[in-house]
Amino acid sequence: MKKSILAILLCMELLASAQRDSSSISRRGKIVLVSGGVACYGLMAWGMNELWYKGYERSPLHWIDDSREWLQMDKAGHSFSTYLLARSLSGGFESIGLKKNNSLIWGTAVSMLSVSTIEVFDGLSAGWGASASDLLANTTGAGLYAFQSLVWEEEKIVPKFSWHSSPYAAIRPEVLGSTFPERLLKDYNGQTLWLSFNLSALSGSQRLPPWLCLSLGYGAEGMASGYDNPAATPYYKRYRQYYLSLDADLKKINTGNKTINKVLSALNFIKVPFPALVLSEGEVRGIGVYF
Repeated sequence: MKKSILAILLCMELLASAQRDSSSISRRGKIVLVSGGVACYGLMAWGMNELWYKGYERSPLHWIDDSREWLQMDKAGHSFSTYLLARSLSGGFESIGLKKNNSLIWGTAVSMLSVSTIEVFDGLSAGWGASASDLLANTTGAGLYAFQSLVWEEEKIVPKFSWHSSPYAAIRPEVLGSTFPERLLKDYNGQTLWLSFNLSALSGSQRLPPWLCLSLGYGAEGMASGYDNPAATPYYKRYRQYYLSLDADLKKINTGNKTINKVLSALNFIKVPFPALVLSEGEVRGIGVYF
């Protein structure tokens, strides 16, 4: 389906990280930050309509059960997107003067509202429908960020994203994308969603590099549609894949350059390429460098 909003989330993350370390921000800066957030939300809604919903028949609001669609890759994407947006918005609200707990409340609430806007579009489209499992995935993502902020007061588990080109998009470009930006967002075969566990932060060990993470990934392949592949396409077996790899917590890398540190922090949703083990169709194999 149509669930990824990575470009908009990156926009929000860059806006938030640009101000996050400022103890005092001018009134003009606050207006720019809030206006930028509103603009990003508007751009997200417009972009979703143009990319996925324009041209499709509209319908009254209705619900569907799509919990098995795309081998749950879209559900993982929902959790990832909501987590990232909650983090970005919470940092943004804190930077304009809200107390930390209030920033967290507003950040997670607005992230839920923003990503759940997708369900309104889906529910008003004849070809889809609003999804309770999507809303559950949204809540899981926002909840993970809120839990870490309240209990640990830092991110020890960081959701991340990686992507590689797959051969399936060429078979159904109208569904999986015909251009690179479309395939990045629509082709679930090329996406991997990760949870990166910061080993030093979780263990309390001072001997481990503060950036070193153990990362668990989930992906799926063989998918030319949400459920069974259309008979008109070549036969492909649909299967899940599980990954074990290392990763780097980019926000824990201090380069000594303030601008570079901000950029690394903003890009901390991207999985760093490392060797990996993959469990696929009952077999374990190694990959030299996986992204």
